[in-house]
Amino acid sequence: MPLLYPADMPELPAWQIGPVLGVRDVKKAVAYYTDILGFECPGGIFEGAAPGEGGVYAVVRRQEIEIHLQIRRRDVYAGAREDIESDTYVFVEDADALCQEFQAKGAVILRGVQDEPYGLRDFVVEDPEGHRLVFGAPLG
Repeated sequence: MPLLYPADMPELPAWQIGPVLGVRDVKKAVAYYTDILGFECPGGIFEGAAPGEGGVYAVVRRQEIEIHLQIRRRDVYAGAREDIESDTYVFVEDADALCQEFQAKGAVILRGVQDEPYGLRDFVVEDPEGHRLVFGAPLG
C-alpha cells in the first residue's frame, strides 16, 4: 500500500491548508489533476481496506499546494450551482500563463482570466466532479 506522505516528500511549511474534495472515482480524479492540471501524486492512491474497494484517497501536489481527493459514494453536488460558487482558491504567480497551460490540456475553464475588484487577476476551472478551483495572482 503506498504512503500518502512518503519519507522523501519535501518538508511542508509550518502552516498550510490541504482542502479535501469529495470524488466518486479517486483514480479518475487523480488522472485529471495530474494529466490536465499538472499536479503530481507522489504518494499514490490509497486503496480501501475491503477487497475490491478500489482507490479511496489520494493527495495531489503542485508546487507548495496540495489537494486531497477522498471517495464519496454519492453525488457531491445534487443541484445546480450559482456562478459565484467556488470550492478552492489557489494563489499563483502568473494566472494568464497557467490558464493558457490548462486550456491547452483541455481543462474546463468556466471563466477566463480577468482582473477582479478584490485585487486579484484570476480564472475558474471546473473539474469532472463539478469542483470549482479559482487560480489567481495579485494585480500589479
